[in-house]
Amino acid sequence: MPFRKLIIIFLAISALTAVFYSSSLVNPFICDDEGLVLKNPLIKNWGSFPKVFTNDLYLATFVNSNFYRPLQLVLYMLDYHFWRFNPLGYHLANIILQALVAFLVYLFTLFILKSREISLLSALLFAVSPLHNEAVAYIAGSAELLMAVSLLSSLLLFARGRLALSLLFFIMGLLSKELSVVFPVVILCWAICYSRENFGRPGYFLKAIFPFFLIDAVYILLRFSWLKFPALFLPELARYPLLLRVSVLPQVFFAYLKILLLPVNLHLSRSLGYPTGFWGIFTSWLIFISLVAAAAIILFKKRSRNLNFLSFWFLIFLLPQTGIFPINAFVAEHFLYLSSISFYIVLSFLLRRYLRKSLLLIIGSALVLCYGVLTFSQNFTWRYPVIFYERILRFSPGSFLARNNLGVQYEIKGRYFDAISQYREAAKLKPERV
Repeated sequence: MPFRKLIIIFLAISALTAVFYSSSLVNPFICDDEGLVLKNPLIKNWGSFPKVFTNDLYLATFVNSNFYRPLQLVLYMLDYHFWRFNPLGYHLANIILQALVAFLVYLFTLFILKSREISLLSALLFAVSPLHNEAVAYIAGSAELLMAVSLLSSLLLFARGRLALSLLFFIMGLLSKELSVVFPVVILCWAICYSRENFGRPGYFLKAIFPFFLIDAVYILLRFSWLKFPALFLPELARYPLLLRVSVLPQVFFAYLKILLLPVNLHLSRSLGYPTGFWGIFTSWLIFISLVAAAAIILFKKRSRNLNFLSFWFLIFLLPQTGIFPINAFVAEHFLYLSSISFYIVLSFLLRRYLRKSLLLIIGSALVLCYGVLTFSQNFTWRYPVIFYERILRFSPGSFLARNNLGVQYEIKGRYFDAISQYREAAKLKPERV
């Protein structure tokens, strides 16, 4: 495609993203933004730049963590340099990154499907989807955006034979968010689906694919040795045994499926409804296995390398965030950020396949507009901290984060009895944090 047309498409995607996320520009710092930005000494001085690559992301908080995301801190250093503590600049940076990710989704879809209509619709749906509000409207969600830019760029460069640059962007992904560690499996799946003939060439695996796994191995080694930061509190799911975490896997997938199909009532800090008793677990697993089997049969019959790869992409990025590993939540909307790319591409493909061109334009435009309006209104939920946390508790009354932070907000406003009530409820949920 001519470079001029690509520029026009990028500007169109950026304009639409800016319009529907414009309502987030005046939102304040909220929740983790305080520790990551307002109280973070590293971002205020360029002399601290080397320390960004040797310190925990939450260095400034009393909680600490084992998160290693130096590129996220570099982004905040840039934001602080231009905007100091004006949240508008930080939100603007996230919106720009979201537009860039959506444009990369366009390029990625165009590369595999060769259809401008499907590619543009996929990119626009991804750009304005309310599902991504938690990653874009929330300043602390910038790790998802940086990771997506890095990994999509790496994949596109790998597909075009630019191995050195692809590896560089993969390293940037690892420095953005820990989930990037699964990306070499994505590269392997890409090679199997689109370059199977190359496996017969001597040394192809060692030259083209092995370097990704080697970088992964070095990164993992460093994470468990030099970069193993001491954390005051274990991840949320560490208190649950592995057997329990595995038993609720179907519930996690059903929750994500519901969010994908109907992105309403979105909120931070979600609670998961656990199946109770043997029959509850058995029924959920039976339904889950039936759905997986049906999907496998469809994939086998279609024999489509595009559908196979998009399925791999969805599962590879989602599985590590389903509670199998002891992370901080069973379900979070931003966990779907990368996986949802597959969903929007498949949705756009189906609309293009079964609708006439004129009808595709009408329904596609209506869907983008509907998503955009939902996103625009969802941005307002981040504007007032008290309303923000009260809203979370309407959907997830067992959220310690919402209870504790709402207590802080009540205390700031002089509503001391309400604050004490929230602190007591938070203490019941996590006595060890009192």
